[in-house]
Amino acid sequence: LEARTTDEFRAVTTALARAPRPLTLVFERRVDDDDEDSPPDVPSAVGSVAGEHERRAKSLQEEPRGPPPSDEPVRVNATMAEPPAAGLVAAAGRVWVDAAGVGALQAFDEVVALDGEDLGSLGGAEGLEKAARRLGGGPFPFEVGLLRRPSVFSVDFGEEKPLGLLLRLATNASGRRAVVVERVRGDGPAASLAPRDDELVAVAGNPLPRDCGPDDFEETLEHLKRRPLRLTIWRSSLGGGDPLERDVVGRAVLGRPPSAAAAAAAPADEAPPLVE
Repeated sequence: LEARTTDEFRAVTTALARAPRPLTLVFERRVDDDDEDSPPDVPSAVGSVAGEHERRAKSLQEEPRGPPPSDEPVRVNATMAEPPAAGLVAAAGRVWVDAAGVGALQAFDEVVALDGEDLGSLGGAEGLEKAARRLGGGPFPFEVGLLRRPSVFSVDFGEEKPLGLLLRLATNASGRRAVVVERVRGDGPAASLAPRDDELVAVAGNPLPRDCGPDDFEETLEHLKRRPLRLTIWRSSLGGGDPLERDVVGRAVLGRPPSAAAAAAAPADEAPPLVE
């Protein structure tokens, strides 16, 4: 509904009066944090409502609009004191963090540097092997450079039971079945989530299936019983691509004993990660 002028306002009210019942109305509530104690301005007559609406619409049109939301990755530097309980994947010629349920690493982070050395020129497979050996075998401590998208973030839960959020299985804008946040309750960590805009993309660092069916959904709900728990969220309104829409061509699991063949091929003082 748009009512930028008095005539448009009258057209809207007429449409509302004629709409069949029952009728559902959806509202947007705008709160000014700097003026919470001021009394609400509630005009008592329809004419004054129309005039106020027209005045506010005109002022909004005159205000300069800010830039559209950006999902430009942000550089994050993390110090690794020991091998992380995480994994890495190679996709789209780059190296990404996978299965990171705690600590400084987050699922879907892109690994771009190891102790200041850029990985960009190595490509997916070679970069994956180098990053896996350094993250899995040290020497420690060292600094890892990451690129993190603002639209992909994590929410950590301690012993909160319940979590305070309602999830549902739905088809997202990419056309795949996804787990979306339907509602949040209480003032716990889940209060920062945006219902119907946020999508659950990883639980304890483990990415959800690209197409999440009913069985996958039930399994995801079982994993939500863990504590502590990290949920990784994608906020689609910030733009950027769907983080689950990627073709993984290689995988490295850190913090897991390597196979005998891999151990025999590695130097004695270096414990290589399992690479698939």
